[in-house]
Amino acid sequence: VPMPRKGTDEPSFGDDRQSGRRQHILPGNKTFSPGDLIDKPGGGGGYGSAPGTTESEDDFRFVLSREEVLDLFFEDLELPDLVKLNLKQILSFKPRRAGFAASGAPTNINVGRTMRNSHGRRIALRRPKQAELDEIARQIAELEAKPA
Repeated sequence: VPMPRKGTDEPSFGDDRQSGRRQHILPGNKTFSPGDLIDKPGGGGGYGSAPGTTESEDDFRFVLSREEVLDLFFEDLELPDLVKLNLKQILSFKPRRAGFAASGAPTNINVGRTMRNSHGRRIALRRPKQAELDEIARQIAELEAKPA
């Protein structure tokens, strides 16, 4: 967290100190009226003093962890500890698939349900059993072995 030498004050707009022209009237003013020219006070011009006569202030930087920053924010609020803990936690939600897909990548498919559905389709289509298929294959082999 960088901290500037000037502090944390917000910048503001002001009058030009070099020209001496100002467009405002102060309440309770009995000496001047609008349009009067007021002499500018003499001065150093805002350049500061010579180097080495005052202590210099440098910018400084420091690193705060997330917990330290939150402790600083909640320090003077006098909140109960439970509320502080709830405010310090950040919940992030991640979308997650609900359930299994009927088709797609193997990681998304429920293998048990897929096999049950496959077995149901075989029954519905009256697909022959493996023993029946073996019998038919044997008969084909016998017929092919006989000379015509």
